[in-house]
Amino acid sequence: MNESEVAAIFTNADLLPVIQNVAGKCPTLKHVIYDGEPKSAVLDKLRNTYTALRFSSFDELISLGREFGVEPIPPTPNDLCCIMYTSGSTGNPKGVMLSHANIIATSKQINFTIAFTVLKQNNITPFTHISHHTIFI
Repeated sequence: MNESEVAAIFTNADLLPVIQNVAGKCPTLKHVIYDGEPKSAVLDKLRNTYTALRFSSFDELISLGREFGVEPIPPTPNDLCCIMYTSGSTGNPKGVMLSHANIIATSKQINFTIAFTVLKQNNITPFTHISHHTIFI
């Protein structure tokens, strides 16, 4: 999180206790957005411990967007889409910056591969960790 100077993270309410372990080590973190219903004791402890952080539920974020909506600004193909990290099996994890064009090109290739390999040849090609980001598209 420090390498990418993250300002906000999105997590599941069940994983909020993990924030307790990392928030104090990440000086650029300002917002924690969570989905689901957190245990009130966990959320209260986090809010009391990290008073500079803003904790918001995904539903609160949606309400803010409706109340203070702005016109969307579509990304360009070369805009940063995500930073994908390696597992770190041979050393420290390394971040790879992927543009929107990278994600679209990968998703097109995965679509082609599935259509050709699975549908035409009745063969299943396993996903590698390299293409895991396409699962969310």
